[in-house]
Amino acid sequence: VLASRFGQAAPAVLVAIPLAPIVITAMFADPRLAVVAVVATFPIGSIALRSPLPPIEMAEAAVAIVSALVLLKRVATDKAPLRWHPAMWWMFALLIWTIVAFASAVDSALAIKQIASLAGGFLFALVVATACATMRDVRFVLLGFVIIAGLIATTAVIGGDQFQSELGGTQVAGRLRGAFDHPNQLGTICAMLALVAAGLAFGARSVRARVFSLLAIPVLVSGLALSLSRGAWIGAGIGALYLALVLPQARRAILVVTVPLAIVAALIGPSLPANPQIQVVQERLGVLTVRSPYDDRPAIWAEAMREIREDPLTGQGPGGFPVASVRAGSEASSVAAYHAHNVLLTWGAESGIPAVMLLLGFFISVAIAARRATKSAA
Repeated sequence: VLASRFGQAAPAVLVAIPLAPIVITAMFADPRLAVVAVVATFPIGSIALRSPLPPIEMAEAAVAIVSALVLLKRVATDKAPLRWHPAMWWMFALLIWTIVAFASAVDSALAIKQIASLAGGFLFALVVATACATMRDVRFVLLGFVIIAGLIATTAVIGGDQFQSELGGTQVAGRLRGAFDHPNQLGTICAMLALVAAGLAFGARSVRARVFSLLAIPVLVSGLALSLSRGAWIGAGIGALYLALVLPQARRAILVVTVPLAIVAALIGPSLPANPQIQVVQERLGVLTVRSPYDDRPAIWAEAMREIREDPLTGQGPGGFPVASVRAGSEASSVAAYHAHNVLLTWGAESGIPAVMLLLGFFISVAIAARRATKSAA
């Protein structure tokens, strides 16, 4: 019966039947577990049901369930449904503006999907703010993120394939991606959570949390390295530099760890047998800023600018870049890009310049809030 209704998802549904009441009860009792549960669904992707409905993204379904549980818990205890944060006014305005930009959508289905995704992200951000009322809650949730990311990276490293490098490392087949759709997704989550793990290694209040964080760092760094995601590498490097600048203990730890490793590598590295995987990683590092001949990003960026000039107010409509970029007169019709390879250009092309300004306002407000929280903690 389950197989006929849920297809390949039938085994997961069968396991979920006895576990779901336990998990739901735990999330209702502790909203922090609800936040961690949403992140745990990231690598699952979508589940195709044998019905007229489109595939359901597990993360989106999890956000809906978790939000309902948190709302019920808050209402049951006579509290406001969700805790508000001033920075969210920017995202609320962005959500309203994408609804306004729907009128210019070149593809209604993509526009509805984009608006629904943004609304889900907006709701989940409020759920996180509600669940994390204290720094202890924040550390709990971040540790949960680190443990989940460590498990994802571990399974990815164990099940990885051999690299096949082409064009001097600008193109590599067999890159590590784990349960994700693309290696860049694995690289991104490993880069972010490796830095979070490093922060917890210094800032956690319990020995157990620090041990988990320290154990997760090499696993996450391995997943980051073998994903061969150059953007994630650059982001991780900038994040590590910032960590070293703001935390004196981080600078001492880097010196204590990296200097002996560098000396050992210089002494015994030349005598070790050549490892093809390491050689490909070295090639990839050597072409860190070199694009593949098949990656025509200048044409994609030019197409984004063309779309912004064509309609600077509301753009081509939410989620419309994949359709607009292949129309007649497009600067990137031969590339058929899914996005503009730039957050601000993508939003500008799809929802206009006002969306870009709202995003920048959100970034700045979050940075100010983080700075204020850092001073308060210090």
